[in-house]
Amino acid sequence: MPSGSISAEFVAHRGAASNCPENTLPAIQTALDSGLHWLEIDIQFSADGIPVVIHDEDLLRTAGEIGLVRDMSSADLARVSVHEQARLGRAFYPTPPPLLRDAAALLLPYPRARMFVEVRVKGIRFMGRSRAMRTVDKALGDRASQCIILSYDTEILELARSEYGYSIGWVLSDYSEATRHTAENLDADFLFADILDVPATENLFNGPWKWAVYEVSSAREALDWASRGAGLIESFQACELAASFGRG
Repeated sequence: MPSGSISAEFVAHRGAASNCPENTLPAIQTALDSGLHWLEIDIQFSADGIPVVIHDEDLLRTAGEIGLVRDMSSADLARVSVHEQARLGRAFYPTPPPLLRDAAALLLPYPRARMFVEVRVKGIRFMGRSRAMRTVDKALGDRASQCIILSYDTEILELARSEYGYSIGWVLSDYSEATRHTAENLDADFLFADILDVPATENLFNGPWKWAVYEVSSAREALDWASRGAGLIESFQACELAASFGRG
C-alpha cells in the first residue's frame, strides 16, 4: 500500500479496462463490484440512432472488423464482438458493444455510483445535438440521476443542463488561459484534463468545479495530482489503484 492517504477518488476509465474489454458490460460490472463509485464510458450512435457504448467511431481496434458504428444498425452491432482480441485474446468472446440503456441499468443496485457518459464529437456531428441529447436522455431513463453528461462539445453540455437538468463535465481540448475562461463561462460541474496537457508541477486552476485528470497509471502519479487539485483520478487501472490505497 502506498505511504500516505489520498483525498481524491478514482474513476474507472471505460470501466475496469485493464482486465476487461473497454466500454463493455463486463468492464462496467467489474468496476462496480470492486466498490468504485465513479465510472466513465463513451458513446457513439448506430445508423438507427441508438446510443451505443464504444469509444472509437470504427470497429477495427476493439472488434478487428472494418466498418463505422454509424453505418451499422443496432441489430447489426449486436452481432459484433468487441472483445479486444489483440490485447485479451478470446477470453471475452463474444462481447457485443452494449447499448447505453443496458450499461445504465447496471447502476441500479449501486445507488452511490455515478457514471460519466461521454458523448463523442463525431457522434454529435452524425446525429445533431438536439437528437443526440434526446436519445441519450431516453436511453438513461430512470438512471439519469446517476449520470453526468461529458463531452468536448460545450453546446451539447449546455443543452444537457438547460433542457434535461443533467450535471455536466467538460473535457478540455487543451490547458490554457482560453480554456480557463471558457470553463468559467460554462460553469461546468466537472473539468477533465489530460495530464500531458498540464504544465509540470503547476496546480490546476481554481473554480467551482471538481477536477478530473487522466490518464494516471501509478499510485505516485495519483498522489501528485491529488496534491495539485484533482478530486477525481481517471485511469484504466482505477480498480487496482483504488485497492492500493485501501479503497473499494
